[in-house]
Amino acid sequence: MSQTMDIRRFLNRQNILVFFMAIAVLCGLYEMFPRNNSCKASVDDGKRTSEIRELAQRLTAGSKESQPSAWDHYVISKAEAEWGRDLFCDRNVYRKWKLSQVEPKAVPSSASSTVPVFHYTGYLEEKGKKIAIINGTEYMAGEALDLEGYLLKKISPSRVIIEERSSHKHFDVPFQE
Repeated sequence: MSQTMDIRRFLNRQNILVFFMAIAVLCGLYEMFPRNNSCKASVDDGKRTSEIRELAQRLTAGSKESQPSAWDHYVISKAEAEWGRDLFCDRNVYRKWKLSQVEPKAVPSSASSTVPVFHYTGYLEEKGKKIAIINGTEYMAGEALDLEGYLLKKISPSRVIIEERSSHKHFDVPFQE
């Protein structure tokens, strides 16, 4: 029941974002179409140009004199800092939904509880070289993993194959978004 509530929240957020995007598109379309200019008062081009120059001079003179306040520095530092979480999406909702869509594989009874967890989260192929990001570290095929006793055997965009050196047991790890 909680998974359906999480999915509904996830979809509700999507609907809100689509709604605001639609409003933005409608505003853009409104601005694109020409309007009736009969309401505008005629302005002398020379006078308008001089007013714009005067405004620009006042703005640039004012910006040279003012220095950012302590509050401005605080806001800028917070904006540049690493954000703790995504404000628009709770990634756990998507992960729970994704895991509920995958049928669990049978685990052999001889499997021990010390089997490490591998997270294949990135793939890059450039000039024939394939690079996989596993548990946050970049590897090429044939390289030993940081976790002692494991070797990256094969890389593909959808999965990697990791071999345990001692038992020659292979782990098929799918790509995780």
